[in-house]
Amino acid sequence: VSTQSTGAAPTQMDGPPVQRLPNRSRKSLEIPNTLGVWNMYPRYVPRLHEYTSSARGALNRMRNKLVSAAWEKWQYEYEQECKAKFFMQGAIRRMINRQISMAWEKWQFEYEETKRQMLLMTGALNRLRNRLLSAAWEKWQFEYEEQCRQMFMLNGALNRMKNLKLSQAWEKWQFEYEEQKRQMHLMAGALNRMKNRMLSMAWEKWQQDYQEAKRQKHLMAGALNRMKNRMLSAAWEKWQFEYEEQCRQMLSLIHISEPTRLLSISYAVFCLKKKKKIKKKNKNLIT
Repeated sequence: VSTQSTGAAPTQMDGPPVQRLPNRSRKSLEIPNTLGVWNMYPRYVPRLHEYTSSARGALNRMRNKLVSAAWEKWQYEYEQECKAKFFMQGAIRRMINRQISMAWEKWQFEYEETKRQMLLMTGALNRLRNRLLSAAWEKWQFEYEEQCRQMFMLNGALNRMKNLKLSQAWEKWQFEYEEQKRQMHLMAGALNRMKNRMLSMAWEKWQQDYQEAKRQKHLMAGALNRMKNRMLSAAWEKWQFEYEEQCRQMLSLIHISEPTRLLSISYAVFCLKKKKKIKKKNKNLIT
């Protein structure tokens, strides 16, 4: 793309040159404001698409070639770096192993020399040691062993005394713990019995109070019902009496033979029938 824009000659890496349309063809592709040009347009469209696809293929080949070359170069450099790193690590490891082996050999030589000198010194000291020193050494060894034996026996006696005291203390603690546990169990039992007794007494008292309250409530409800029934019966009798009195007063004002309605019965007979119906209805309600 850069060579085409700058006008430089294409190289082998750039791919095949892109064919361009001549100036006359490009001028002919310009669409004027005439209707006759639209008849010429379909002839140039396939050629234009062909040129565009060839240019895209060349560009893709150039890109793929550049990418593959860069990838191969990066792979080669990466492998070289890995090889160099591997060789460097091997050289460093060999140098470290060589230094360690040299230091180990030197330490072994010095250790053997020191050991030989110590053996020589020990032999000289053993030869310089006389009979008095050997006798004093034997006496010291005997006294040291005797002291060790006495210390061992003393430690054994102390341990036995400690174990005896500890066993006595443990037995005493166990006895006291069992006694406390028994007392706590007895105390808990006594408290539970007291609680149960108090709860049973409270329950019985509550039941008695509840039964008494229930009985009193029942008696009160019965008395109230009786009072209500008595008052209702008295009010009903009073109403019946007043109603009959009003009916008598109304019948005394109306003449029995005088017709008061268009029907065949008089008003007085109508009132008597109505009164009978009301009495019958009230009797049904009471029953």
